[in-house]
Amino acid sequence: ADGVIRFVSGAVQRLTSLRQDEVIGKHVKGFCHPDDWRRAEAMFDAAVRQPRVSNQGRFRVRGHGDQWRDFEIAVANKLGDPLISGLIVNIRDITQRLRDERQLHEMAYRDLLTGLPNRSYLTQTLESRIAALERNGAFALLFVDLDNFKYVNDSYGHEAGDRMLLALSRRLSESIPDGSLLSRWGGDEFLLLVDSVQDELQVREIAERVLLGLSCPFELHGHEIVI
Repeated sequence: ADGVIRFVSGAVQRLTSLRQDEVIGKHVKGFCHPDDWRRAEAMFDAAVRQPRVSNQGRFRVRGHGDQWRDFEIAVANKLGDPLISGLIVNIRDITQRLRDERQLHEMAYRDLLTGLPNRSYLTQTLESRIAALERNGAFALLFVDLDNFKYVNDSYGHEAGDRMLLALSRRLSESIPDGSLLSRWGGDEFLLLVDSVQDELQVREIAERVLLGLSCPFELHGHEIVI
């Protein structure tokens, strides 16, 4: 098993959009993503050493036009078969499935309007922070509740209110320390999680910086709105 491809089926050609002449005689490493090759190489080595053991994994594979797609790959050892004398590699394209899974994850843990982490994500993060409190040190949780936001919705409509929330989330993101987690808790409520807090003074300084960032008026339909 020298890693050189001797045969490629029509199904694999269709999945990768590669012609036989682009594949035959080439080393398999040239089609595996560089970041995945070490794992792939270990899988092939294991297939050679343990022919009766199922060897499979998930890797990115280069197709036509140097596009990377995600594949589930299973390797069968047929070195003892005189008609084959090599490794059989079966592949299944899971690119769309992974894309759908990532989208579902985003929908579950991201606020659809602002793109910020939502209540579910923050709750899970808080649980892990509390569990690791002794190891990672203290953290601070700041609650931001916007005053008079109902006035914006009632006076200018919900579409204008959504634009205001987007502008608020951007301004909040610019006001917080690097590495902090800003979450939309719901409605006009935001929560800020700050790690590695040294003392109460540090928390007060962060809160003052956030309030200062929100103190400048927002422009909406030609009017200046102060929240």
